[in-house]
Amino acid sequence: MKQSLFLAACTVLLAGAPVAAQQIAPANDRLERIQDWKISDPTPLPNPNRPIQAAVQGAPLNLRGGAKATGLQGYYDYQSNGMSPHWLAVDPKDPQKLHAVYMLATDNFDSVAISSSRRVGYTYSSDGGATWSTNPDIGGMRLGFPYIELSADGEPFVITHGDLTSGVSDGTGVRTLLYAAEAGKTAFNRIAKFPRRTISNRDGDGGAGVIWPAFEFNPKDGGTTAVCIASLSPRTGEQAAPLQFSIASIGADVDSWVDFNDSVLCATSGGRYVLASSAGGKIGMAYHLIVDNEGVNQGRIVFSESTDGGNSWSDPVAIFGGGINTQFNLEGDEDTLTAGNEMDIAYVGETAHVVFTGSLNNLYRFESVWHWAAGENGVKQVAAPDFENLRGVYTIPRIKAQPGFSGISYPTISTSEDGHVFIAFMAGGQVVDDSVRENIVSADGFLYYRVWGVGSPDGGANWGDAFVLQDWADIDGGNTDSASIEYPSAGEAMRKVGDNYEHLMTFQARRDPGMYAFISDGSDRGPGSECFQYFQRTMLTEANFLKIPSAVDNHLAIANRMAINSAFPNPTSGLLTVNYTLVGGGEVSLKLYNSLGDVVMAPVNAENGYNGQHSRTLDLSGVPAGPYRIVLSQNGQSVSTPLNVVR
Repeated sequence: MKQSLFLAACTVLLAGAPVAAQQIAPANDRLERIQDWKISDPTPLPNPNRPIQAAVQGAPLNLRGGAKATGLQGYYDYQSNGMSPHWLAVDPKDPQKLHAVYMLATDNFDSVAISSSRRVGYTYSSDGGATWSTNPDIGGMRLGFPYIELSADGEPFVITHGDLTSGVSDGTGVRTLLYAAEAGKTAFNRIAKFPRRTISNRDGDGGAGVIWPAFEFNPKDGGTTAVCIASLSPRTGEQAAPLQFSIASIGADVDSWVDFNDSVLCATSGGRYVLASSAGGKIGMAYHLIVDNEGVNQGRIVFSESTDGGNSWSDPVAIFGGGINTQFNLEGDEDTLTAGNEMDIAYVGETAHVVFTGSLNNLYRFESVWHWAAGENGVKQVAAPDFENLRGVYTIPRIKAQPGFSGISYPTISTSEDGHVFIAFMAGGQVVDDSVRENIVSADGFLYYRVWGVGSPDGGANWGDAFVLQDWADIDGGNTDSASIEYPSAGEAMRKVGDNYEHLMTFQARRDPGMYAFISDGSDRGPGSECFQYFQRTMLTEANFLKIPSAVDNHLAIANRMAINSAFPNPTSGLLTVNYTLVGGGEVSLKLYNSLGDVVMAPVNAENGYNGQHSRTLDLSGVPAGPYRIVLSQNGQSVSTPLNVVR
């Protein structure tokens, strides 16, 4: 009878197998942003729910969209430094079996306590996310920044980094570790450890060693080996080191890390790389790269691919960054596209798809989500800041910009076999009322975030309109909690169910946004927030992958004619009140359109309008979640505003 990979690995360890694994050598930080817009006086969102400085005991938040708490919770710590958090793994043989990991901190006394109390938790559901079984501490020691994959037998493997350096002073201790559990169990064993230093004797800042690991099973050998990548934090005043690479035999310790690419020309640091594999056996890697271009550091998003389990790699392709873009030319000046360091990767068939953040002229206000497919379509901007929805728009002082977060951050990709592609991403911004363009902030002045989604029906050639997947401000009369929704992590595959597509996602929610607690310089970092991990299943219809037809005008008012004053709350899950103004008389209509251009509702249909203020309430409780547009028409002219319905 076939033995599981987990049991085989444990057998090897107990048998005292050699510790060396096969090693094959393959062929700064995001730049400071310019805060250049007017500082406003944001409206605080009152919130008495403050965590105490002790073990986390608060009740999970009540959120929309059927989101379920996974049972993992802790105090706020930054969860990624670039890559989409690889928290969720779905068993392809049984999509009801879900596996998730999460880094949590158990002590919130100060930044030192946060760091020393980091643990990696694991949670498992066998019923599609309805119930969860948890292990809040898989290693029984300080661990952080986990990355999960499943073996061919549905067993969870988690790579992470932690401290095995007690009493070690020569830098030979271990930071990167690999854990595994039996399918359906929550107890983990450590099955492999990696060296602290690289083969070229690099050990990083403070001797911290190789950290921030990611891995992908080799589909060519049934997953008995794995391609692993990691990085070194640069020492003060030094450039980041090259990406570190290893091929690990499951169950055997790894003897060395090697430089993945030219150590002079490229460097990366801090978890800015992702891996995925295709059904045909390819392994694709995307990573953020700092290039020394005649003394000037330039960021790139780079892709490379292996067809032989990591033994050799294609020439790296720079897919984004450092170029001159005339499409967004401002005032006749050349405008530079700057690569962000947040990204994700997945395959559609044998074609790799990479999503990432990038900005124009290195400005927060131009931070956008971009998509690239190998050999197809080129690079496309698929979601950008939107003042109309206050998506990704900063209206707060620079000091309140949370480290690691841009206006738009952490895109995560899911794909289906028929070419549908969907990207979830987090973005700051929410208004109290549609008539007032002013961000809601916490009592301490920090932005709340929510998760948006945008889809393509044809492999990235065309993209629909972005819409809210998970909102956070209390818009339904106290039925749900206010929270900042952060770090989305989606399953790579979207399963087709009838005519719909099943999108699976985990994310972090916290009542009080603020700086991450690891900052120890005394700066204003906000409250030590209590955080919870959630799972959300969203059934996407074909309309979620399409744009609102261009025939529906996209503006709020026609001078001296009419205006949509507000549509509140937006997003909504039930009742919606539309306030509008008519300047003159004539036949008027108020209609709700979906992204297919169909009229979903017509609360005012060819009625005689008159000068003045008007209001209509729409019951949208039976309307599917997704993007819509409210259109007001009179005498052959129209104005409109977007609306997002959430569930």
